[in-house]
Amino acid sequence: IANYVYEHLKNKLLTIDLANSELANPIIVAKKKNVFSNNAYLNTYLEFLRTLPLTTDNHGCILMNCNPFTYGHYRLIEYASSQVPTLYVFVVQENKSYFDFQERFEMVKEGCKNFPNVIVVPSGKIFASAMLFPEYFNKEDNPDVSIDVSLDRELFTQHIAPLLNIKIRFVGEENVDLVTRAYNMDIK
Repeated sequence: IANYVYEHLKNKLLTIDLANSELANPIIVAKKKNVFSNNAYLNTYLEFLRTLPLTTDNHGCILMNCNPFTYGHYRLIEYASSQVPTLYVFVVQENKSYFDFQERFEMVKEGCKNFPNVIVVPSGKIFASAMLFPEYFNKEDNPDVSIDVSLDRELFTQHIAPLLNIKIRFVGEENVDLVTRAYNMDIK
């Protein structure tokens, strides 16, 4: 919507500006910074993802923190794994939770051992990280924080999903954590 409004007003505002410089300032077009070009964290992570098995062109995924791994997480994985040939379960790799990453990763691997089409994967240092989505990791300090998942979403849709043939991303329902609920709603 913003781009549409901008494109339709740009010429009129520039015309006003040229006619009377006191009425308006010229519009300066700022290019969006591409935070992913030549990003060492991303390049390393994508190289790791290239080693994962690709069995079809229709994979699914879930991103989970699992602090701790619960029956709700299990049920979501159970449902999602029944919908796609291969399900990647990305476990948030940040060590900013009650349980550290390695404990959470092991919980998820143990919880998924009976699902032959589930591959449990660390999220890396960039996907679902404090670098791209700091609000999630600061929610205890500020539960009313507004969130911006645009960089995290862009990373997933432009780099991770195409590489792994992910066609569907599953999200759970969150009744307690408002930041996670807002994140899930945005991803939906």
